[in-house]
Amino acid sequence: MAPAPPLLDGHYGLMHPVLPPGATVLRCGPGQLQVGTTPPLRVPDLPGTAQILRHADGATSALALAEIAERDGARNGRRLVSSLLSRGALVPSVPGEGSFPGITIAYEPLTARFATTLETAASSPGDDVTILASFGEPRRSAIRDLGERGLTHLPVVFIQGCARIGPLTHPGSSPCLDCYDADRSRTDPAWRVVAVQLGAGRPAGGPPPRALMLSAVGHTLELLRLDRIGTVVTVGQGCEAGVSEPVGWDDACPCQLLAA
Repeated sequence: MAPAPPLLDGHYGLMHPVLPPGATVLRCGPGQLQVGTTPPLRVPDLPGTAQILRHADGATSALALAEIAERDGARNGRRLVSSLLSRGALVPSVPGEGSFPGITIAYEPLTARFATTLETAASSPGDDVTILASFGEPRRSAIRDLGERGLTHLPVVFIQGCARIGPLTHPGSSPCLDCYDADRSRTDPAWRVVAVQLGAGRPAGGPPPRALMLSAVGHTLELLRLDRIGTVVTVGQGCEAGVSEPVGWDDACPCQLLAA
């Protein structure tokens, strides 16, 4: 068997997925599996899917689950594990004490207070995850460059009184910001044209309000602690608890070439 790609030797490959708390796997019809009941999450019973769900006990790494799936006939075990995580059929097991990922934060003057507060709260310097904290939309090419270099990254964007956090991207193993843009363009066809112009100039304004900044810090820590891929969380006035939206793979996105 060929050696596993280097990306799977890092943070993604060492993740230990489990079923959502209290959920069981049920068969709900021909070619369909159901994870949990409240709400029910239905997934296609593709080759390898049942084996992944059966072995997702918190003791088996994502890399090992991918190999189990391929032995059961899956064409791409890594993609299948990532898809189940993105859809919520699997969740990362809660890390133990001291296992929070090491973070590096790239920030702008107007997001400096967020960066210093997050660094203090996380108390976990390192290079497992690069966080890009921007005031206004980031330049897409800068985010894309991190993916091409194989660096796990998380954009945090303060814009129009809100903070948008995510998606947390393990290059080649989970959806990226370009996948988010593609998702958004399906409901807003002009977004794809708009996205290529983002980050060209810096917007006017002052630093984010303290309450918004602290809320963004809390949601960022939670997303990192749970390793929530395939998700964007928006916080702001009226949505202090955070509004989550799923981000799926875009079939045309070059980021998938990183998994090849």
